[in-house]
Amino acid sequence: MSNEQNPIVAGIKDRIKEAREKQQLTQSALAKHLSISRTAITQWEAGLTFPSYEKTMEMAKLLYVRPEWIAFGVTTPVEYRVPTDSVKVDIVDFGTDANERRVVGTHYLSTEFVKDTLRATELDKLFIYHIESETFAPRFQPRDHLVVDGSVTKATGEGMYLIWNGLSAQVVNIQANYAEPGTVVVRTTDRAGEAGNTVEAAKLIVLGRIKGRIGAAL
Repeated sequence: MSNEQNPIVAGIKDRIKEAREKQQLTQSALAKHLSISRTAITQWEAGLTFPSYEKTMEMAKLLYVRPEWIAFGVTTPVEYRVPTDSVKVDIVDFGTDANERRVVGTHYLSTEFVKDTLRATELDKLFIYHIESETFAPRFQPRDHLVVDGSVTKATGEGMYLIWNGLSAQVVNIQANYAEPGTVVVRTTDRAGEAGNTVEAAKLIVLGRIKGRIGAAL
């Protein structure tokens, strides 16, 4: 179902923008108050993603509106429900090993965006990784939320991946190494002069392939 066919979904983005502009807040300012990236606000207002229950409550308080007005356009208290044509994707923090994961939040992505733009098939394997590093700026900015396909557990081609480096999760760019079959070149930054490291592909601990940022495919 497209956003045009669902007035509730379409209305959320309009009401967020209306309330934000009424308080004379920029997208960046609202993002800072909510401790999220500006990209997240941009995609809410584009109707590609939807705020979680927690962020809806927080945003409503900040913008002096009722949360049910943001969600449904009504002023009387109602039970919060996310749009039916959305996919729930958890935001995950990693602990001291690759299997230690903690859910710290949730995004609701439009089904159309997930299937048609990100081309994800195993929706239950998707998760969100909150990047802190500037190593891949401007491609990825600190506090961006990256959509990761956790069904990918080995390098299946060149591209951006989330791996376990022995200490923590890390965003890397994996490239083929035709000079040494069985190995790949792993780059940990987009900065000029970074040659990358040659690694045996079979030894990489791949947590997933990065499909895109919230609201944008790679």
